[in-house]
Amino acid sequence: MAFVPDQRVLFAVDFVSNDRVGYRDLPGWLFDDLYVALDRLMEIPFETVVFGHGPVGDRSTIERQLAYYADLRDAVQEAIDQGLTEEEAMEQVRLDDYAHWGQYETWFPMNVGAVYRWLASR
Repeated sequence: MAFVPDQRVLFAVDFVSNDRVGYRDLPGWLFDDLYVALDRLMEIPFETVVFGHGPVGDRSTIERQLAYYADLRDAVQEAIDQGLTEEEAMEQVRLDDYAHWGQYETWFPMNVGAVYRWLASR
């Protein structure tokens, strides 16, 4: 991450993107660390954010990512509370508000599995 104060431009690569589901099924990935990192980005006085992939965004882009991960966490927790296995959750959990995001169909089930394992390990 890099910030150019006089231009109010933030460069944030690979852990956040513009309305795109992230590739989140890496060993050792800690959901809470990602959420804290995104939340801390909002403390930086940027107006424009440049990503490693896709179009540039603004503060609302990061806010949407935070909302996505909060909604994902809540939906997966509900699946766990209902007794679904990880595989069942990966098949059944949907967040239709984000279905138009890039890589949703491909990577969203991996996001569900990763958050399932993170929640189950707590």
